[in-house]
Amino acid sequence: MLETFNETAIASYVKTMIKENCQKLDEENLDEITIAKIEGKIEGYNEFLDQFKLGKQSCDED
Repeated sequence: MLETFNETAIASYVKTMIKENCQKLDEENLDEITIAKIEGKIEGYNEFLDQFKLGKQSCDED
């Protein structure tokens, strides 16, 4: 559970980064390597959220 403002701000930032990377995945003309890099970043952010028991976030969520 997050206890301080700083932890809450970091969690908010991570969720924002996931959303931004999901938007990048929607762009056209991405090669396989770029797609894999973006998906890797999203997975890394999700592992961070999961470590703090905040659940994972998918690109399908609003």
